Amino acid sequence: MPIMRYTTLQTLDDILDGLFFVHKRETFTDLRERGKYQDNKKLFGSFSPAGERLPQSIIDRYNKTDRKIEFTHHMFTSCWTISLNEDVLMWKAYNADILIKTSVKDFLDSINTDNIRLIVCNKIQYHKETFKSSDLPSEIFYKVPAYSNEKEIRFYIDFKESIIEKFSYLPLKQIFVNTITFSPFKFKKSVESMIQTYQIPDNMINKSEIIEKC
Repeated sequence: MPIMRYTTLQTLDDILDGLFFVHKRETFTDLRERGKYQDNKKLFGSFSPAGERLPQSIIDRYNKTDRKIEFTHHMFTSCWTISLNEDVLMWKAYNADILIKTSVKDFLDSINTDNIRLIVCNKIQYHKETFKSSDLPSEIFYKVPAYSNEKEIRFYIDFKESIIEKFSYLPLKQIFVNTITFSPFKFKKSVESMIQTYQIPDNMINKSEIIEKC
């Protein structure tokens, strides 16, 4: 499956140096994405009659799921889009320098997994907020519809060794980038110099479809 990511020149520097930047789920600014928005809502999608306590079995299921979600706060993430159409709003929203294209397979194959316990990947589902369920994937791969234009696909990475820092790097075995598009808003007159600086082969360069007055 082809995927793309709007990102920075620093990311390109890192990739060429054999590293890929990732961050913990708890660093997301959106509280729902961090998995903490419902932490104090002791509801599990079921209601008991007025004045009666929820059945213990439901409370136990909620607490079990809550512990799983709490664990995911400390997993590292990488967010991409499955939309293959260059998007003006995405360029501007992320203030991106470049747009890189690869595939799920090429990205996963490039990662040195010696110190990685688990990598999971799925498309984000967009729907209104619901009560926590016992289905963990539905909790960690969801956003509200306001974000649906992103068409996001997300990777979660669990390292074998505990990492205190909120940011880390995946070691790469090979370069996974298929094509690079330089921002039409930042490099209108200097794309050629950027290509020379990073020694990018011609067959990796994808010309932006956006043409604006310099």
